[in-house]
Amino acid sequence: MVNPSVCAMKGDMEYAEMAAKRLFVLEPLNAGTYIMLSNMYATCGRWEDMASVRSLMKSKNVKKFAAYSWIEIDNEVHKFVAEDASHPQTEIMFEELRRLIKKLQEAGFMPDTKLILHNVVENEKLASICYHSEKLILAFGLIKKPQGTTPIRIMKNIHVCGDCHQFMKLVSRIIARPIMLSDSNIFHHFIDGSCSCKD
Repeated sequence: MVNPSVCAMKGDMEYAEMAAKRLFVLEPLNAGTYIMLSNMYATCGRWEDMASVRSLMKSKNVKKFAAYSWIEIDNEVHKFVAEDASHPQTEIMFEELRRLIKKLQEAGFMPDTKLILHNVVENEKLASICYHSEKLILAFGLIKKPQGTTPIRIMKNIHVCGDCHQFMKLVSRIIARPIMLSDSNIFHHFIDGSCSCKD
């Protein structure tokens, strides 16, 4: 069977719709299929189709799970969601993340706001994508373990977005330190600006 996540990566709407319809029958309560199809519609600017999928999800009482990332430091697990400001060290963590973003922008990197699939203004998209949970976790890990060559190890409960993937690659080069990120689909090992998944 066609995997909708492969269709999403290739932007193939015809096969994505076909795969999603089949999965709606096989796994009617799997939120991932609804979300992926909805996100593909949003990427294409098909807002009515996106709303239709979200409405179908609601009518079937399919629950969307929260995206989060976590890291273990000194035998303690720290967990964050996007734009999370609940941690006691939030201010220095956000400061570290802003420092990393600035360094990357000086090197030519710009966050890919096309990946924000909500119909909002550009500055809201930029603010949203800059504070994804895996970026917050990376900044936190660098604060807690600033020295050394040991990898920063991050876990994420869903697939890492394209912007965060690119971000991790470039940060691994700038800080000259490996980053390991395990998401729901694959293990990513970022070293010196490249990833083991070969993008």
